[in-house]
Amino acid sequence: MGKIRISKIILVVIISLMVIWPLYQLYNEFKSHSDQHNVTHLLYQVTLLQMEWLDRSLADTANLKNTQQLNTLKQAVYSANYTHKRLAIALDTESFTELQSIQRMTDYITRLQIGADRLLKPEEIQAFQEASKLFNVLYEDYAKLMSSNEYSIITSENTKIQKSDKAIAALFSKKLLQ
Repeated sequence: MGKIRISKIILVVIISLMVIWPLYQLYNEFKSHSDQHNVTHLLYQVTLLQMEWLDRSLADTANLKNTQQLNTLKQAVYSANYTHKRLAIALDTESFTELQSIQRMTDYITRLQIGADRLLKPEEIQAFQEASKLFNVLYEDYAKLMSSNEYSIITSENTKIQKSDKAIAALFSKKLLQ
């Protein structure tokens, strides 16, 4: 009678483990996906902060006098580009906008600074002012890019960003060819 009772207890424990262990594994799998989405959303928030810094730096270009003062803007451009690329990698989607405008802006700033420290021409300051207006629209759309409840890209906002990005890239491409 004791052997039958012990074997029933062992059988119940084994069956319980066979049911509980897969359920525990499933729980961990779903939890890890949720954590990944949270990490991606946090990276998006960091990227948004960098885009805000770039937006503010572009707005301040009206006060610039010489090419040396472009360093702060160049750092903002580099940081925004770096975090945006990391966000694209984290999202692992081909439809996410690659910002060509940021690379063109970097190229333009570098071109202006190559000739050493000199005064900025009015048309160069004007180019940054035009870019500032366009980038402000891009930034506002970027702020709406990721849904907070699903942690996914909103396609319509991504399309708006692509449009603004093309306009800014065209502006700096034109300036680079002058």
